[in-house]
Amino acid sequence: MQSTHFSLTQKIVLLTGGLALIGLALSITFRQFATINTATTTFEWLFWLFCILLGSLLVFFIVQIVRPIQRVTTQMQAILQGKNYQKLKLTNNIKEVRVLEEFFNTMITSLEKVSTDIEDRNRLTEELNFAGDFQRQLLPKKSPQVPGLDIIVKTRPATEVGGDNFDIIPLKDSTLFYIGDATGHGLQAGLLMSMVNVLIHTFTSLHESPREILNKVNQFLTPKTTSSMFMTLVMLRWEHQAQKLHYTGCGHEHILIYRAATGKCKALKTGGIALGLIPDTSDKIHEAEIALAPNDVIVLFTDGITEAENKHGKMYGMENLRQSVERHASRNKAKSIFDSISRDFANFIDRDYIQKDDATLMVLKHSWKNASRNKKIQLTVDTAGITAIEKPNWDWEQ
Repeated sequence: MQSTHFSLTQKIVLLTGGLALIGLALSITFRQFATINTATTTFEWLFWLFCILLGSLLVFFIVQIVRPIQRVTTQMQAILQGKNYQKLKLTNNIKEVRVLEEFFNTMITSLEKVSTDIEDRNRLTEELNFAGDFQRQLLPKKSPQVPGLDIIVKTRPATEVGGDNFDIIPLKDSTLFYIGDATGHGLQAGLLMSMVNVLIHTFTSLHESPREILNKVNQFLTPKTTSSMFMTLVMLRWEHQAQKLHYTGCGHEHILIYRAATGKCKALKTGGIALGLIPDTSDKIHEAEIALAPNDVIVLFTDGITEAENKHGKMYGMENLRQSVERHASRNKAKSIFDSISRDFANFIDRDYIQKDDATLMVLKHSWKNASRNKKIQLTVDTAGITAIEKPNWDWEQ
């Protein structure tokens, strides 16, 4: 049976009417026994009836309104002071008070849910920060001494954990350079990036040929990942004595090659197939040579650069990057070239750019001198996640 809830006004009207009827009945009864000569009888009875009515209203107000509201305020005060609290039992039939009680219980439920969400978010943030710190430990802190090359590389993940990968690995008579881009960004991409990094270092200790290294990496990676998890990559091998450069592509972006003799920059397809897509890549991955002359420049990049969009929705694109390299590659140092390319990119996307993908850029300049002497490689991590840049222009540092 559904209970009936009266409003506060209805309760007072019913109570007042009932007491008035009772008072009228009592007045008529007592007047039959009162003497006609007593002039104050009527006034006295009316006074006492008023007192009874007022007292009844006061008791009703305290029991039905004051105490329920006091219970609500007591529990709210407990919440504000960080003390134990409890939900209210819905025992009051006055609509206004019952609505207040129900609102309090609903607020408590919402607060408990928000508190749980905050705890979960804080825990997730701590785990992501730990994963990001671990991932950064996998990346090189400085460039080894590489005869004939001046090198600089920077990376900036879009979130705490990134999917872009790079490394510089010195061998006995050569040095390996690679840059890779895992699908997506965030935790899944970061996990794949870490796996590839460890596998490359493992097989580098067993093989010197990039083709053999990358085929082995793919062989072990594919069974451990899903079809949506793969990494594009390009690896360079620099021969110290012969001063020759070789590349091995795994479905990555183009290699930009600036020729100092002509002042022109051309894009070279890396070829191959991404790591993790098919079990056997032995007939898909091959090594080829890039003939380099003094002062020629090689630029490697991920699609976080070329697919970045400005506030008008226009993509930066490889052509803008190629033209930027062509304008600045004649500078003496790799760092100067890198900074100029980065400045062009920042001017294009402007200050309101919201980074949506990991970005990595590597510049190598061929010089007969040993230009790269343990230079520190700069790593940049945007720990605030995907947020608008507050600086005048986008920068690798955030």
